[in-house]
Amino acid sequence: MESKFNWGWKIALLYGGFVCFMLMMVFKASNQKVELVTTKYYEEELQYQSHIDKIAKTDSSHARPDWQVKGNQVAMLFPETNGKESIVGNIRFYCPSDEHRDFSVPFSAAPSSPISISNEKLRHGTYKMQIDWKQGASDFYTEGIVTIQ
Repeated sequence: MESKFNWGWKIALLYGGFVCFMLMMVFKASNQKVELVTTKYYEEELQYQSHIDKIAKTDSSHARPDWQVKGNQVAMLFPETNGKESIVGNIRFYCPSDEHRDFSVPFSAAPSSPISISNEKLRHGTYKMQIDWKQGASDFYTEGIVTIQ
């Protein structure tokens, strides 16, 4: 007597297993959390040349601030680049792993005077710090990575 499990059934089981596997992968992929870096990416892309100019000006004038992390505080010191004009800007803390931990801190300071940033949102983890500031008529921008422990 012949076996009812011939090569036709084996091919059908192979295709059926493949379909089940693909359906499982589609289900898993549709349940993944997808977060964009920004929701206004198109508008920001149009303004990107001014962003590149700010980075070039920061690099050419050696205006990068120095920072230190102490606990859940970030201490920052801006060098004197354009004389004694005050510094006004914004620091954005971007957490790549969780968009709910992103926040911005506006600041104003005199050159060579330290800025201390302490925020209840500054929790354990790694942040990309995006510093955008203006001193006199010059705009500057730099980025850095900070890890809060």
